[in-house]
Amino acid sequence: MAAVASIEQKSQQGTDPLPQRVLGKTGESVPKLGLGTGPTGYGMKDENAISLIHRAIDLGVTAVDTAPGYDRAQVQLGEVMKERRREVFLITKTPTDDYQTALDKLEKNLNDLQTDYVDVTYVHCLGAYDPERVLSQNGSLAGLREAQRRGWTRFV
Repeated sequence: MAAVASIEQKSQQGTDPLPQRVLGKTGESVPKLGLGTGPTGYGMKDENAISLIHRAIDLGVTAVDTAPGYDRAQVQLGEVMKERRREVFLITKTPTDDYQTALDKLEKNLNDLQTDYVDVTYVHCLGAYDPERVLSQNGSLAGLREAQRRGWTRFV
């Protein structure tokens, strides 16, 4: 919340918008400052979280990161995405090493987020899984590539 307050103060002072950068090899320009939704999902009342997310977007914080493990974060964010999806570079995760589970989890994420696609999907906590399994024909990377073909995620 302190970061949003700092941005808000600069916005009121008429300073420049948030600086941008190209995210990896995506070619997409995103603000250098993003919003992680773990703290909102773990302890904030829904109405406060929704208000905070709206305000962050208003201030130019349009790269938003979430995950199904962040308690209520994706549901809270979904309330904002149903109105403002086109304004946000949306990132989520799938905590699995399995092909079908990756698809199933991403589909649930999309439902919670009230959108039909996200911009980036990661395998959450990659180090917790056997890399051979993640990268196998039946692994989560192959599942996320299938999700990409289906249009559920732009980048993996």
